[in-house]
Amino acid sequence: MACKWKGKVFEEHTVPLLALLLQENGSLDPKVRGDAGYAIGISQHHICHRKTFGKKYCTAKAKAVFEATHPEFGSDVWSQFYQYSDAVRPLLEDGKGHDEVIWSWNPGEKNRRAKINRWEMFVMLSTQ
Repeated sequence: MACKWKGKVFEEHTVPLLALLLQENGSLDPKVRGDAGYAIGISQHHICHRKTFGKKYCTAKAKAVFEATHPEFGSDVWSQFYQYSDAVRPLLEDGKGHDEVIWSWNPGEKNRRAKINRWEMFVMLSTQ
């Protein structure tokens, strides 16, 4: 992913922005969440009912229907990465720094920057 950003507006912000991506969804893949069934990647679109009395109302069919209905929310790793890049690019092109991008992603979350910081060393080491 870092290589895809070389020579582009993202390059100088690679470490913190990939750390944000990991914080938002470490796997990038769609996954079954305990509280809400399937959540599709970084966009975290919850497509199933929440648990009720210990039962989860979610199936692979629900995920397939969601993906067919909303192809713009791809659930594979590279689709997620490109969606994220498309969401972040305009902010960087407008002159916002990576801290502003990080803050804008979820401004109400407490200790936001500290959560991102914990992934930065991992990203740094994996991009060398």
